[in-house]
Amino acid sequence: MKKIVKFSFTLLTALVLSACGDNPEAPPEAANNTPAPEVNTNDPAADEAKKAEEAKKAEEAKKAEEAKKAEEEKKAAEEKAKAEEEAKKKKEEEAKKAEEARKAEEARKAEEARKAEEAKKAEEAQKAKEDETITNTLEGQPNENNAGGLLTPHFPPNDGYSHDECWQEGVCGGEHDMYNYADKYVFKRLEAINTDENSTLVSLTLEGKNIVLSPENQNIHLTQHQLNTLRANRGDIVGYYGYAQLMDNTTAGSTARYIGLVAADPSAYTGRPDNNMQYSGKMYYAYNNRPRNALTGQVSAQYLSSNKQFTMSIAADKTDPYYANSIWELKPQHNQVHIDYEGTINGKLFIKDSIEGEFKGRLYGPDSEVLLGTSKSLEQSSEKSWKGVVGATGTAVQ
Repeated sequence: MKKIVKFSFTLLTALVLSACGDNPEAPPEAANNTPAPEVNTNDPAADEAKKAEEAKKAEEAKKAEEAKKAEEEKKAAEEKAKAEEEAKKKKEEEAKKAEEARKAEEARKAEEARKAEEAKKAEEAQKAKEDETITNTLEGQPNENNAGGLLTPHFPPNDGYSHDECWQEGVCGGEHDMYNYADKYVFKRLEAINTDENSTLVSLTLEGKNIVLSPENQNIHLTQHQLNTLRANRGDIVGYYGYAQLMDNTTAGSTARYIGLVAADPSAYTGRPDNNMQYSGKMYYAYNNRPRNALTGQVSAQYLSSNKQFTMSIAADKTDPYYANSIWELKPQHNQVHIDYEGTINGKLFIKDSIEGEFKGRLYGPDSEVLLGTSKSLEQSSEKSWKGVVGATGTAVQ
């Protein structure tokens, strides 16, 4: 019996050692490598449980993703609705402001139109009043304010104030300030005679004590101009003279023009001077083919009461392309020009012994102290053709 047990133990030991690889050639560590228990992977219940778990997790993840997406869509929709509402409010506010601005602009324009209409009516009423006064004076009988139907600028209706009392600005004041009163009347008469072609290019206005030149419309651009207001010794406006260089854009393209300007109050004709007179002034002129070249000559003139003779010399502009350093002298066919009883002066302009132009003018003012007129070359079709205006003021001399 003992032999059987011993054999069985020996056999079991051999089998265990053999299974563990215990042999003389195996490394020592091999005896300690105990194999892991085998898992049965073919368990249907475990597989089902695993699949169910994975399906549950996938479903939860899907629902979470859908919930997140729904939340994002909700927020986007809310933000869009909010933006649309704000845009709508902004648009309504802008429309409201635009409507208010439109109404305000309409109200402003209506107010301006009302004021303009009132100003127009007031101006028309004032002009009608002035026209009535002028008409009454022109059509009246000769008296201290009316020289035989010709209105004199020196004695307009003045409610008892004489011109000598009110000859300076502010002496009488208000409606009795005859200095301003006379200016308005004189300028009105000057406007009435300003009907030549120049009136379509430039306009004149009375601003303060001066007559001012401006373009007639936006198509006229003044490049250079000069306008002198001439007054009698006691302050009345007698007339004006000057020139304007301009660019005329009223037609296709742009045209350079030069125009001379001169006018006198027809009521200021006074005839020949009673004394010897010395005059000085200017002649503004330009050559017809050089409208951009404005020239200025210096005028010197004398009147002798003893023989009623008038002499005048005009020194050409130093930049004159043809007559620089030359002098035009006013003559008939002899040395002096006779002035008629109305103060009219007509004569030829000589350079030495050659006739180079002509002058037509007149003396104005109560003391014949203002000279105004026009001048031009005899030939108006040549390269040397020119036109000018003359203005001068004089003083009595011994």
